Amino acid sequence: MSKTQLQIESSDEDVVIPVHSEDSGGEWQEDRPATPVPEPDSFLPLDRTPKEEEYVLTACPGKKGDLFYVAKVIKELDDDGDLEISYLRKSNKTRGKFVIPNVPEMCSIPLADVRMILPPPSCSGTKRQKSL
Repeated sequence: MSKTQLQIESSDEDVVIPVHSEDSGGEWQEDRPATPVPEPDSFLPLDRTPKEEEYVLTACPGKKGDLFYVAKVIKELDDDGDLEISYLRKSNKTRGKFVIPNVPEMCSIPLADVRMILPPPSCSGTKRQKSL
């Protein structure tokens, strides 16, 4: 079993992720192969409630299935059973890393939308370019 790592870096600018690019023929093509999407039933039930400052994987229903997002828990469960979270964005500078946007994307989601609690982020990089 392999261990998945979450890498996060801070950014001074908002990150825009291009999903498609236009070639000379005017047709849209994928920039990279699609990431395999896990089946909704492949996640184990949570063994505990996420705590503040932890990172979670959330699912949002879409037309073709669930969409998965990485988020940081801002506030634990409220009276309605919802978590207050802030979504992270993929870094377009470094593959496989997520960044905390300057303008937080806050949202309140039900605990049922949390698929898993992610491990703490690992620090990497040089002293000058420290990233999580």
